[in-house]
Amino acid sequence: MKMWIFAMIMSLSFVPVSYCQAQDKDESLDAAIKSFLQAVEKNPKYAEAYYNLGILYGEKGLTDEAIAAYKKNNRD
Repeated sequence: MKMWIFAMIMSLSFVPVSYCQAQDKDESLDAAIKSFLQAVEKNPKYAEAYYNLGILYGEKGLTDEAIAAYKKNNRD
């Protein structure tokens, strides 16, 4: 019984760490998206930036935005 209680306490101690890591990842993705959006604003033919935007939007679960970025990547 004591081992089970110890295991529960230990598992709860990792929740704040996981939350912070997820928040940091989301903020990093947002910063990267902002950078690539600035890049394509300066150079609308920068295909690699659109490709990377597609990946980043996909990571955030923004499927429509990811598809739009991939389509811009593949245009002539």
